[in-house]
Amino acid sequence: SYRNHSFTMSEDSKRKHKKHKSDEDRDHKKKKKEKREKQPKLHQLVGYTNSDNPFGDTNLNQQFVWKKKLDKEGVKEDKKISRHKKDAKDLHFYEEIQKVRGRRSQREAEQEEQERLRAEESRLREAEQYADWHQKEETFHLEQAKVRSKIRLVEGREKPIDILAKNILLITGDDQEEASRSKKVADISSLEIELREPYTIFEGLDLNELKELYNDIQTYQELEQGREHTEHNADGRIDSFWGNLAIVCQHEIDVATRIEKNEDKANVVHSSVLDEMTSSFMEKTSAELVTIQNDIYMKLDANDGTLDVQFWDEVLEQLVVFKAKADLKEFHGQMLNSWLKIIEKKKQTLQEHYRNHPEEAPSSVITKSSSSSSSSSSSTNFDGSDSANQLMLAERAKGMDDLEEEFGLNDEVKLSSATHYWWEDKYRPRKPRYFNRVKTGYDWNKYNQTHYDHDNPPPKTVQGYKFSIFYPDLIDRTEAPRYICEPSDSKEFMILRFTAGAPYEDIAFKLVNREWELGRKSGFRATFERGVMSLFFNFKRHFYRK
Repeated sequence: SYRNHSFTMSEDSKRKHKKHKSDEDRDHKKKKKEKREKQPKLHQLVGYTNSDNPFGDTNLNQQFVWKKKLDKEGVKEDKKISRHKKDAKDLHFYEEIQKVRGRRSQREAEQEEQERLRAEESRLREAEQYADWHQKEETFHLEQAKVRSKIRLVEGREKPIDILAKNILLITGDDQEEASRSKKVADISSLEIELREPYTIFEGLDLNELKELYNDIQTYQELEQGREHTEHNADGRIDSFWGNLAIVCQHEIDVATRIEKNEDKANVVHSSVLDEMTSSFMEKTSAELVTIQNDIYMKLDANDGTLDVQFWDEVLEQLVVFKAKADLKEFHGQMLNSWLKIIEKKKQTLQEHYRNHPEEAPSSVITKSSSSSSSSSSSTNFDGSDSANQLMLAERAKGMDDLEEEFGLNDEVKLSSATHYWWEDKYRPRKPRYFNRVKTGYDWNKYNQTHYDHDNPPPKTVQGYKFSIFYPDLIDRTEAPRYICEPSDSKEFMILRFTAGAPYEDIAFKLVNREWELGRKSGFRATFERGVMSLFFNFKRHFYRK
């Protein structure tokens, strides 16, 4: 019975073990099936699931059967496909899917590149538009600064910055549209050119005024740098003008600050030696100062320890200021020459207008029109030196009285071209510049008092002349220029010739032939001072007798 019992136990154990093993196999198969259901082959190949695919298809992993096609072809739906064909078909589908995914990725990359290019183009366009707006804004601020200066100049309440900008405003001018706008606000065409050197404006200003002026100069400088170069500023001359003014103004501020704080630089360098050194810079040109500056730099580079570096640094600091002043002086001379050309052009335009419209010409021009063809001369061989131009502009700035008119080219007599001078082989002959005035007025003698009144005045008559002839470069200054009265082709007129010597040619004018008042109290003056020959005289007055 014991054996039977043990046999029965072994059989039960085997059955139990076999049943347990079959359950494990069944569970394993079930898990494997569930895993295949969770990760279908399409997911294994391309990574798409029903919930995660770019097509939005919730039945993507289910096999699609085209029933109508199968019915048309007479193929049964349950017909089995071999494993080999199915794998080949799946591989073909996988390759097609990869191609589609590649094309999609390429298309997306191209779209991203196009978006990037469009965004870059948009940024460049906005940057260009912003730069244009910025340029227009800078130009607007500069024009507003100019308009404010013009208003103050016209109203007679100018600031130092307005005086510095005055010559540039007069000479450079504006374009046609800006000029029409500015004339409505302030017309500066009647103002005279500023004859003072620009750096002399700083004299007499206190520290606060210098600081305010320095800020105004920097404003003009920044606005001018942000503006496109115009015809007058093609080489940056106006930018350099404001930069040099800033250098000189900063130097004046430093000097005023030391004076206010009672500081003295004598402990740094010997003042007498420095003054003697810098005084030699005053009459030198900018090019000469640059040469001196380079020599000092070479001397400092070759220093063997014996040089006083602190002293030479101070000299270089002063040299920069004197170079800025020399550049300002040169620029000021160019401005005066430009202004003189503008005046000459206006004069020629006015003369042309009077020739075409003689009825609009002043009475003095009409009186002398009979002889204008023989007396007018437009020679271009005039003295073009800066000193001559400055003398002429200084005389013009004195202005004219109410009864005075300019006596110019129309009254100049053309001298014979066969005239030769003993010095012409050594010096180039040139005509002196001049600024002459003719005094006109009403002669209220008994006859005119009887036949005319103030509402119906008599014709104007020439009552005198004022001649200012400029000889700044006269070689022999010990002998003053002379004037000579010569007869004319008509008894009503006479020739007044001025002769001076090398390097100036003679110059002559046709005047009304009347007797002069030679008394000093009657206005007669004949002097030669500082390169200017002055001859002022009035005609004698004859009273009407019955």
